[in-house]
Amino acid sequence: MSSHDIIKSIISNMEKVIIGKTPELYQILKGIFAGGHILIEDVPGVGKTTLLTTTVLLKKML
Repeated sequence: MSSHDIIKSIISNMEKVIIGKTPELYQILKGIFAGGHILIEDVPGVGKTTLLTTTVLLKKML
């Protein structure tokens, strides 16, 4: 399985929980794989906490 396939699989699983934030999901994965920090800014009520919770759960699975 190539790294591209792994990333697609991760994004696919995250999209089961987070709908309509595909570009943001890719940016978060870039930050994780680069070992950097991620700042998420958005208006209240758009799922930032759910996004981070899902990301943390999937990162533990890697």
